[in-house]
Amino acid sequence: MKGCFAFRFEEVNARKRESLVLFFSSDVSADIVVKAVKDDVEKNLVPALIYLIGPESRKDEIKSLSNDTSLLSEIDSFVGEPVEKLKLLTFDGAGAINCVLDNLVLPADVRRRLIISGAGKIFEKRKGLIVSASNFHFLKPSGDHCNSFIRASNLLISGDEVAFLAIALLPYLTEALKTIYVDTSSISYLVSVAISMSGRYKESSPTIESFESYAALNQRFDFVEDKSSLVLISATTSGSLAGKIKKQTSFEQSQIITLFYSKLMQGQEGIFDISGLGSASIKSYKPEDCDLCKEGSRLIRIVGDQFLPETPANEQFLIRKVDFSKAREAFFEEYAAKGILKWSVLPNMESSSREHFFIDVEKSLESPSKQFSASLDFSVNKYFSRHVGTVISLNDPGSLTLAELIRKKVEQVEGVKWISIDEIASEGIDPKSSVVVVAGAVTSGRKLLDASRRLRILDRAASITYIVGFSKLPTDPDLEQLRKDIEMGGASVDSSQKVPNAENFIENTDSVGC
Repeated sequence: MKGCFAFRFEEVNARKRESLVLFFSSDVSADIVVKAVKDDVEKNLVPALIYLIGPESRKDEIKSLSNDTSLLSEIDSFVGEPVEKLKLLTFDGAGAINCVLDNLVLPADVRRRLIISGAGKIFEKRKGLIVSASNFHFLKPSGDHCNSFIRASNLLISGDEVAFLAIALLPYLTEALKTIYVDTSSISYLVSVAISMSGRYKESSPTIESFESYAALNQRFDFVEDKSSLVLISATTSGSLAGKIKKQTSFEQSQIITLFYSKLMQGQEGIFDISGLGSASIKSYKPEDCDLCKEGSRLIRIVGDQFLPETPANEQFLIRKVDFSKAREAFFEEYAAKGILKWSVLPNMESSSREHFFIDVEKSLESPSKQFSASLDFSVNKYFSRHVGTVISLNDPGSLTLAELIRKKVEQVEGVKWISIDEIASEGIDPKSSVVVVAGAVTSGRKLLDASRRLRILDRAASITYIVGFSKLPTDPDLEQLRKDIEMGGASVDSSQKVPNAENFIENTDSVGC
């Protein structure tokens, strides 16, 4: 919400009831408080308490809210007795959170849970965890391989959210501090906000300098290694960078701080623990032991101090004989070598888009293979009976050609009406006779489903048989789903020629409602 960062957090011994936190980085508005409470209560259960937090410089303004009758009335209607439910707080330059009305410091455990909960909300909302897909994973600057990594820069978008995160940095900004080293320049904004909020540096603010993560360790970065320096690491899933800096410099462990972490080495200090926010799925491997590489996943390098994936590069891939299965080799030999299988062509003059691969059904039927002919003969003999009254072909040239080939094979079956799908309405169909639908090739199955809908006029005793020359559905699950859609009602399926990634099949169904 503009002007306010709102989130829920669960206190210790709160009986699973969460409290609502409203954080203001500058001006505190009663209207915004009312709207934030109303919006939250409409989405969630009534909060246990409402914590309103603002800067120490706005203490008088925040205190005056305790006498704002309009605000208190709204709080009472939404949450309950405002004297008990509304807690007015301020944060000071040292990062302490104080109660406005009694001047007591918020207990350390409550402050910690509040800060961690708010940071977790920001982490989830701004997608601080970058996750790979099944076909690629990441090479971290450390050299390790991983399936996901933390990018702190994603979290620094909203001014109120950044100011909230900066509270946790304030205790580390001592008056003697002169230089703050960051592993990535993207968190410089957060550090600058924290410096401004501290109010400790009237004359000269500490210098912020990026050492570019692991690049500094490979090139021996010139750190000023005394008490006037602080090292901030944006994020880690292992603590390895902090460990190497400690090993190669004379910094004390207390001078090396990690902002966001899911795992740290013993003795290391971090601020925001995000181990319970989906980071449990983070897996890191040494290059020689990477399970992801063994599974064939491609490697993407994370480069620069912004932790960005490297620019994609084209690589030449040579298809070798071992990459071809026997079935695929036979398919290409039968169809690609004879010019039947074509790439990126317009299927007909009316089409506006090219098909990724196109099968010229008409050409394939000029001299069909023995396997295709045998499969077609088997299906015709099995499904053509004296009950067949109509053969309907799809209206493309391949389907019409296949229908004509079938017609020659069943010339002995008398009284069969041969029409195209567009002639159903004008020619009419005997609702009690069985129907055969012929398709030369299918790409998505939409035309078969359309034919099924048009044939719902038939009696349930009549059967529908789908004879398809070539299926070009992209995956086996797509083909299986089409089968299920057409077979609803207990029909059977008869598959013919198997083609890699584009299965040829012949389908039969006894249900007209599919």
